[in-house]
Amino acid sequence: MAVGFILDFASGGTEAYDEVIERMRLDGHTPTGGLFHVAGAGPRGGIRVVDVWDSDDAFEAFAARKIRPITAEVGLAPPQIVRFDVHGTRDAGAPRRSMRLFQVVRFSGLDEPGFDAMDGEILATGVPEAMVFHVNGPAEDGGWVVADGWTSREARDAFLEARVYPVAAKHPGITPPRIEDLDVHATLEPAAPVAGAGTAGGAGGAGG
Repeated sequence: MAVGFILDFASGGTEAYDEVIERMRLDGHTPTGGLFHVAGAGPRGGIRVVDVWDSDDAFEAFAARKIRPITAEVGLAPPQIVRFDVHGTRDAGAPRRSMRLFQVVRFSGLDEPGFDAMDGEILATGVPEAMVFHVNGPAEDGGWVVADGWTSREARDAFLEARVYPVAAKHPGITPPRIEDLDVHATLEPAAPVAGAGTAGGAGGAGG
């Protein structure tokens, strides 16, 4: 099963991130087992990285070999990590570098049936062209994670206003989501197509 990770490095900035990526020698692509990668300034400072991997083992192997030693060499403290099992993805097939905005949306008190029902309503008329990549799933610490990348903030905001908020208003029992925006600093192109790209099982939610 694919897994998602939100890594928040409290210290450092984009220069430190760039140095880490350069030392990893990835040549602009995700490593073996990596399906998605985006990074930018964190919502509370530092650096936020959002990754999707094809398994926990693949992530752990790369973290042991590259992430932990190289970030330590650059002076970054270990990140706070939120892990979630991937329930669904959508991949428009556009270059990752076309993303300008990435968002992480957290719902408390939302389960799989509840997400699927709301997602189906939101996407009844189709997936927005401006959505480059989407992933969602249950967080280990509770609730639901929705994370997606957009070609512009304006397109994301229009989607929220026209399709997300009206549906959410029909479900007063759902706690309002926490939305954290990330201005995209860097991405990695996938070394292989994302498994299940373009399938159902999560293309919407609040904000995508």
